[in-house]
Amino acid sequence: MKKKNYIIITILLLIFIFSYVAFLFISDREKEYKSEDGKISFYLSGFKNRYDTPYDLYFKSEDVNIGVFIYDSSDLDGGKNKLDYLNHHVETLMNKRDDSKELGIMRSIEEEDRIIYQRVVSAKRDGNDHIYSMNLIDFKDEDTFVYIIFSSLDEYGRNHLKDFTDTTKKVKLNFRVKKEPSIVQNMNS
Repeated sequence: MKKKNYIIITILLLIFIFSYVAFLFISDREKEYKSEDGKISFYLSGFKNRYDTPYDLYFKSEDVNIGVFIYDSSDLDGGKNKLDYLNHHVETLMNKRDDSKELGIMRSIEEEDRIIYQRVVSAKRDGNDHIYSMNLIDFKDEDTFVYIIFSSLDEYGRNHLKDFTDTTKKVKLNFRVKKEPSIVQNMNS
């Protein structure tokens, strides 16, 4: 009888352990978050999506806040280009924060379907040093471009800049809206 009880308890314990490991595996997997129009997908684990912000997408974890604005070429007015939007966001942040300074120069990362422009700023907010990784994804031959800001306390941000870049690389454009050819291109065809 004791041997049967021991076997049953062992089996139940193994079931519990396997269930717990499976739960940990599933809960740590990246989740897909889509913009309201479904155009952009963001892949994250350990974040909660918040809807009460001016951003098109906004995510928060214990260590990082991520804000996302989605633009298209119709947003380009007055002769502005896509990089002007990144520069505007950087200048606005630097004017609103104390002791702000840009760390290094703007970086560009070329991928198969996009170019990512990245500027990193350190600044004080509420008396604490913060790092802001500010990124613009320019999808090649597309109307859509995306601005992403990662905000965290200084030490965490400096140690996770590569993670911020990797997250930016995983942003997916779900459907393509090709740029309209210009009148000059049509006349030459």
